[in-house]
Amino acid sequence: MTTHNFLQRIALGFAVAAIAVLTPTAPAAFAGSTEGIVSGVGFLDTNVNGKRDDGEPTIFSYFKLTNGGSFFKCGYTSNGDTFGVIVKPGTYYVMPIAMKGYHTTTPILKANVAKPGTSVKVEMGFAKDTFATGDACDQYSPKRVVRQNGLGILETALSAGGFSTLLTAINAGGLADALQASGPFTVFAPNDLAFAKFTDEQIAAILADKQLLASVLKMHVVAGRISANDIASGATLTTLTGASLTISSTETGLSVNGANIIASDIQTANGLIHVVDTVILP
Repeated sequence: MTTHNFLQRIALGFAVAAIAVLTPTAPAAFAGSTEGIVSGVGFLDTNVNGKRDDGEPTIFSYFKLTNGGSFFKCGYTSNGDTFGVIVKPGTYYVMPIAMKGYHTTTPILKANVAKPGTSVKVEMGFAKDTFATGDACDQYSPKRVVRQNGLGILETALSAGGFSTLLTAINAGGLADALQASGPFTVFAPNDLAFAKFTDEQIAAILADKQLLASVLKMHVVAGRISANDIASGATLTTLTGASLTISSTETGLSVNGANIIASDIQTANGLIHVVDTVILP
């Protein structure tokens, strides 16, 4: 099978990761009310895939609710409506707030309080992060706070966990030395679940084809320290292959060449890591 046909086969097999669905209901407690409620449910995202899987426990954290303008309120996550934020009908944006020792895995979510009495429940993922300093609701912007870290890109990925396939590929592709240089570099890092969209045979074929492997890996690396605040929908970035990455806006945040950015601005000593849910193909 040629490299071109192999890439076509992989591309056809990809599926975009599911995004959170915000389901409005009208509980009896709000019957006849002129307002609605937006509640947050925090969970430990052990797979770091931005969505809640079976067995992932509820944890306590915070969220910021804004209408995209000057209005905002802070809320707490819970199992139900206990710490919900009371609002007037309208469209709102829910921003997960990570506590110290965690980072967010769920992007900004849209909540539509369609009419009085509507209740919207939002699930927000958090993953353990040794280097996370924590965010604050009154200082939080639509981009995540940069987390301080004295380790390099590869050491940070190894410490964080969930990037074993990527690290194996980097070593096999001979890119490790380059990513340990002073840089700085910005890496759009596919997690293990992104690579799980390939079959074992496809992974083996990529690892065996050194030219293809190097091309795939370099598609995820951009020179410079480019934070989420530096990129906007429509922006283009040049990778180490010379090819372009295009940033697009989605209902839940940003994507790069179709791969959703599910965690951003993980700062390392020689660059930044943005976690993506899909492997970007050349």
